[in-house]
Amino acid sequence: MLVFFGALALLAATAQDPFARSALCSFGVCFYSPKPEFWNSLVHTLSAGSAVSVLFYWVLVQLPHHQKRERLKRIFAKQYRSFKLECIDIFLVLSASPQDNDTAKRLLDLGEFRAFFKQTNSNEKERWDCFLNGLNGYYLDALARKMEHLRDEFRIFLLAVESDDEELLELLKRFTQYTHYNVTRSEDYDEIKSLSGYFWQLFAGWSVIDGYSDDDAVLKAIQRI
Repeated sequence: MLVFFGALALLAATAQDPFARSALCSFGVCFYSPKPEFWNSLVHTLSAGSAVSVLFYWVLVQLPHHQKRERLKRIFAKQYRSFKLECIDIFLVLSASPQDNDTAKRLLDLGEFRAFFKQTNSNEKERWDCFLNGLNGYYLDALARKMEHLRDEFRIFLLAVESDDEELLELLKRFTQYTHYNVTRSEDYDEIKSLSGYFWQLFAGWSVIDGYSDDDAVLKAIQRI
């Protein structure tokens, strides 16, 4: 963009109409040459070529690339949302909570999620504890499959948008670690506790460093690129 606007400025300064040159001289910026017509013509031609080249580059290369990236961001955000909804459905089943689309969609909000699962269910037990206690091989397998699918989509997305964003790469690394960890489908309590801790970070917005946040870390990082 600097090259484009610089070329436009030179075009104005070397035009036949001396308005731009007079304006510059009024600020003490004057240029003198023994052959002004030659230099004006040369600089004007080069500036015009530069401006047109930059304009064509943006129209033919940058604009389509930007549109492609925005389209891929929307697609992955939709996939990520679907993943969370499918996981929330499992959380609701295991926590003996109301199971309907409106509740699941409402719990996509991080604040709503943590408030809901900190409450007790009809059995007077905290919903998140019920989810942990109800996790068995069948549901671990279901969650693992969903995580594996999203992990693969995550990798494809980062390759497609050619992103080297450190935060996104770190998020993918951590997600991959927990996905690989969950592939074992182990019902060991300590392993389930560790996995549920990651889910709490992802769905409730918890961070050891920053505490609770109402912004989804993955969606926030996606929008930044």
